[in-house]
Amino acid sequence: TPYKIHPNNPMLIVAGYDEVYRSYFGGDVSPNFNSWDSISYNVSGGQSIKTIALAPSNEDYIYVATHTRLKVTVDGGSTWENIKPGLPNYNITDVVVSDQNPDHLWVSFSEYNSSHKVYESIDRGATWVNITGLNLPNLPVNCITHQKGLTTDEIYIGTDVGVYHKNNTMADWIPFMNGLPNVTVRELEIHYGQG
Repeated sequence: TPYKIHPNNPMLIVAGYDEVYRSYFGGDVSPNFNSWDSISYNVSGGQSIKTIALAPSNEDYIYVATHTRLKVTVDGGSTWENIKPGLPNYNITDVVVSDQNPDHLWVSFSEYNSSHKVYESIDRGATWVNITGLNLPNLPVNCITHQKGLTTDEIYIGTDVGVYHKNNTMADWIPFMNGLPNVTVRELEIHYGQG
């Protein structure tokens, strides 16, 4: 079951299975108090939610993806918008949002298609740009992360054979895995204390 803690408000937690639930109280549950609210109605279409992305700059923005659906709310779950049109019909693996702009996001895919691995939108999914490039292996991209605090949009992806990196000044992806064994990478975190 995916869940996210908001990076700027640790009391805000969003979790999902076939619905999306939100807590403004750190998930606290006591005999007389349940802090979790369902904020979705049929967002997943009966599918299990694969990933959730929260916009660091706006607590009301929540992106939710199943393997084949991608939706966003900009009002804390009161309404949801389908933003999958314009993306390939492949399995979504992860979504990440810019720390400075809640409308700027990236989506990764797991298929064995060398032309459709990573897409970017700067307008909340109204339009999409394929940023897959030519240097990625023809293997699934399992996860994606964005390094906050930089204007160059540093993006890292985990694949079935390691980690790759790209920013908005680079023409294509480069390997980012010196000393890393040839392993499947399914989660990436940035240690901001060490950069």
